[in-house]
Amino acid sequence: MARTILIDGSNAVYAIFDTLDGSRGVWDREAERFVSMIAAWAAGQPKVEVEIVFDGGFRKLAEGGDGANTRVLFSDGESADSLIMERLSVLRFYGKSAILVTRDRALAEAAQAEGARVVKPEDFWSRVQGWRTR
Repeated sequence: MARTILIDGSNAVYAIFDTLDGSRGVWDREAERFVSMIAAWAAGQPKVEVEIVFDGGFRKLAEGGDGANTRVLFSDGESADSLIMERLSVLRFYGKSAILVTRDRALAEAAQAEGARVVKPEDFWSRVQGWRTR
């Protein structure tokens, strides 16, 4: 059975690339880099499904972001946190385990109540970076 990794995309990009003071163009470039690298990592992880959830409406972030086991979702009219919690509830209903990548304390606590394991973006990114150097 595949394990699902849900990533609070906007939160992770801000945490990893420290883009709070950057323009939208800078943020989008960092988000593209993030999505591309996560998709490449996930392609080598056959027992992992990755869902990266971003706040806001659809925008093209990277070629290949939606791969065999990677999906990029946008929250559109709701918060990414709400969409993530919906996904966690569905996974729990079907008896699937999940890992949530976020630095958002309130979201992390709510996710743990749904049975998810929580990992900080920096720790997850280090793992992805480590895979690239092998």
